[in-house]
Amino acid sequence: MLGRLWASDASLIRKFHGTLHLLSSSVFIFVFIMGLTSVPLLYIKHQMLGGNIHFLILPVAGLVASFVILGFMYAITFTHREGGVKAGLKRFSRFYIPFLSFSMGLALHNTLAVIQGYRGKKTPFIRTPKFNLMQKTDRWENVRYKTRKVKPEVWGEFLMAGYFCMGIGMSFYFNDYGVMPFLVMQAAGFAAISIFSFRHAVR
Repeated sequence: MLGRLWASDASLIRKFHGTLHLLSSSVFIFVFIMGLTSVPLLYIKHQMLGGNIHFLILPVAGLVASFVILGFMYAITFTHREGGVKAGLKRFSRFYIPFLSFSMGLALHNTLAVIQGYRGKKTPFIRTPKFNLMQKTDRWENVRYKTRKVKPEVWGEFLMAGYFCMGIGMSFYFNDYGVMPFLVMQAAGFAAISIFSFRHAVR
């Protein structure tokens, strides 16, 4: 749709705004790549560069800047939603870090979806199951269209959780805790998403 957008007679600011909307999901590709490369970079830093951190200054600065910008955006959102700065910041402090962690845990699934979109691959719309529970005694477990199959990307998410746990172990081994918060958030996010998916498949 980008071609149609830029070929239209919309104003430049509308084209720019529309482009941001159409490409916003692409951020998951960069989040996934950033997470995937964080562990080897930690190894390279200590085993090949003797702990030299100069080559990491730019990506780390970018990571910090993105967290600050996102934090500012969501702090304003919570402030408006809660109707006051104090209540908004209280809610922000409770939910921002878990939100980031879960978002990172969705990076693999959403990256695959974004790549399908770039390729123009048409995929079926999978709706949220509606179980028609009318009474408290009604059960949902054996509804006909409910699948118990674990999708391949769920196993990938499980492996990614282990991958970041290995990165956490490397941080302790090298006595380097600079990227530890990032690794912990990634491990927790991927573990939570995969565990929820496994539970839904077997319940």
